[in-house]
Amino acid sequence: LQVEELAELHARFRLADNDQDGAVIEGEFLSLLPDNVALLICGKVRTLLSDAQIQTGQLLSFDDVFDVLSLCRTTSNFTNFEVAELKEAFRTFDADNSGKIDVLEMVGMLLYMGF
Repeated sequence: LQVEELAELHARFRLADNDQDGAVIEGEFLSLLPDNVALLICGKVRTLLSDAQIQTGQLLSFDDVFDVLSLCRTTSNFTNFEVAELKEAFRTFDADNSGKIDVLEMVGMLLYMGF
């Protein structure tokens, strides 16, 4: 995360931490995020938290929130399952096992995946 993003996230975290104990509940997680990010991951919050080894119902520290957002940045908001599914589809459509696919193979892959 960039310095400006980190400062904004920390400010949002302090606002959401009503009792000032250094932790927020899972349900407040989306309120910490910029609107455009929250919209992208709202249906995947529990899975993303799980992917970051955070237990459902656990209080989230600032470091936990940072870890989840870093994971989202690394995976372009894909869950671990979605990344694995994408890799498997890529391998399926990489007919010559070159590690690359051409445009027609990519179109086939996207259709196969329901896009």
